[in-house]
Amino acid sequence: MVLVSEDELRNAYRVVCERFGKLGVDVEDSIEIMLEHDLWKLRKIRESFTNFVSAYIGFAVNSPEDAYRYAIILIALTLLLTASMEVSSHEKLKPIANEIKRLADELELYTLTFMIMLEKSEEDKVIATARDPEELTISFNSLQSVKL
Repeated sequence: MVLVSEDELRNAYRVVCERFGKLGVDVEDSIEIMLEHDLWKLRKIRESFTNFVSAYIGFAVNSPEDAYRYAIILIALTLLLTASMEVSSHEKLKPIANEIKRLADELELYTLTFMIMLEKSEEDKVIATARDPEELTISFNSLQSVKL
């Protein structure tokens, strides 16, 4: 995933979305959710692989049931998208699209959870490493500018 560019990722999802659209099935919102999740992961891995892996490991250790469900969602979405490329009728694609929509809604919640976890982790590091109020202010301001 790290070797792929953001544009390549966007193009891959665009192709999938167009495939559904040609058969009269709208999955644009779900595809957008999956794309945003993958783009966010790609950016975080590139920013700091160590922080990303630490957050994911912390998630798996502290919430094993949720981590399991997250893995199932990612695998299921991959399989559904793969299967959709083989389907040639609206009637067969519609149930796949419905399941993609349901899983994408769940994925969105995990994306938000990971964003909050990593953001909190970064804020904790700023607070933990600041030696005085001025340094804390400088660090906090630099963290705020990264969020924009």
